[in-house]
Amino acid sequence: MQEKDKLGRRGFIYAASLWGLASTSACQALVGAEDAPTLTPTATDEPTKTPTKMPISTSTSEQSATQESTPDTRALLERYFYPALLEATLERRAQKKEEDSEYEKRIDAELNAGRVNFVFLGRRDLLTDSIQVMSLDLADSKIDTVTMHRDTQSPEVSGFLETEEPYRINQAYAYGGIPLIEKALESATGLSSDFVVVSEMRALPRMVTEVFGNKLEVVLPWGVPTNVKYYPEGAQIIGGDDALRLARERGYGSNRERNVVQQAILKGIFERVKKDMSSSAVEAGTLVAKASAFLLKEVVAGSMETNFDPEFFFSLASETVKQIAEEGFDAQTYGFGFPEYAEGYHIQAERVGYTYWLHRGILRPLDGDPAAPDLINGYWSSSRQEVKDFLGS
Repeated sequence: MQEKDKLGRRGFIYAASLWGLASTSACQALVGAEDAPTLTPTATDEPTKTPTKMPISTSTSEQSATQESTPDTRALLERYFYPALLEATLERRAQKKEEDSEYEKRIDAELNAGRVNFVFLGRRDLLTDSIQVMSLDLADSKIDTVTMHRDTQSPEVSGFLETEEPYRINQAYAYGGIPLIEKALESATGLSSDFVVVSEMRALPRMVTEVFGNKLEVVLPWGVPTNVKYYPEGAQIIGGDDALRLARERGYGSNRERNVVQQAILKGIFERVKKDMSSSAVEAGTLVAKASAFLLKEVVAGSMETNFDPEFFFSLASETVKQIAEEGFDAQTYGFGFPEYAEGYHIQAERVGYTYWLHRGILRPLDGDPAAPDLINGYWSSSRQEVKDFLGS
């Protein structure tokens, strides 16, 4: 209880600091002030689990030397956010390589070059029934999403438990936490699990309510019937309860179709963030403050878990707000640089039979042999090739 109290105070300090930064910076920008404050986190006790620290790149000497003669016309995120994010990602990958001798074998180095990957897992109890791997292509500034069926067999889970019994990939988190689901998804896709967020599904309506004012615009690819109401195809405004109902509904179609609807909700969240961050320093600062307070509260409560230190993104986001304020940012001039939310792909799988203890069918990647001595080439080869073809197309 004492540790949670410390983290709760820590969350409050960060949220208050970010809000103060955003408000002050925005006001200074409006009156033409040249200087804006920089966020300096207050020293607090470390949490029980200490994630890897990720330094933020602040090297701007070359840029400053040519600023007067040649204005930097790159979009805001391309100038600051992307370089810092990539530097932190490469550092994390290098550390994983040192700590895990199998890491380089699991990932496709060529496929990951110039990409930063985010894994979002929605869990029901400890089963991660929603699996979304979002890959940000920094060169093309676009996000592609890869999903897979929750019932896909994962030999990595069986190996972890030292049994020949089959286990599904949505059970990896339940038995081995984030480290095991990272390994399973890296084997299945070839994509490095750089930043992982595991969240209770019930955290979704709280986020829509607390961060977005209980109003979120989504574009549904088709009509979705539920036991409460019918949601028609197309654009509409939904609240938090609607978002959870849509994300969990499964009676109208397959797991693939459910993943597509979940992607539509994620895209709605992404577009709302893009809109608020691109409006003004005040709107951007308000969003950062609300989002950071929400994330820290959920982490403290145990409904969210990450494989990274949230402080990195808080600092990066607050620095972005500072840049908006200092530059008197005008989205019409150089642009904010938000990536395009592009297409999604659902990995194919084939049903291979039933097991009495699973009480449902279990699936495997096409022609996959779960007993193969080399799981990368003997079991996951088709799913990895699908991902490579999709992202390279």
